[in-house]
Amino acid sequence: MLAGLGVPHTDVYASVVALAIVLTLLLQALPAAWLAGRLGLLDGPRTRRA
Repeated sequence: MLAGLGVPHTDVYASVVALAIVLTLLLQALPAAWLAGRLGLLDGPRTRRA
């Protein structure tokens, strides 16, 4: 859409937005299992790593 409007540096904007989306998803997904375990939301025996 930006390219059709003639906005300069469209490829840079697209790269930055894609990187922001990926980083946001990773930052939310990586600690999700740990946080669920800490809150007691997981079923089954709790295993604790040393």
